[in-house]
Amino acid sequence: MTGIGFVRTLPRSQLDEITRLEIIDRMLTTVTACRAAFALIAGGEAQ
Repeated sequence: MTGIGFVRTLPRSQLDEITRLEIIDRMLTTVTACRAAFALIAGGEAQ
């Protein structure tokens, strides 16, 4: 729970930057997972 208090003490712009980076990171993770799943499906059909 200390992380929440730490975030609250950060300046607003820094908090926004962290949030933006987290969102980008999650989007990249999702895209990578989708690509991996698609590769598995495509690979399975190719065989």
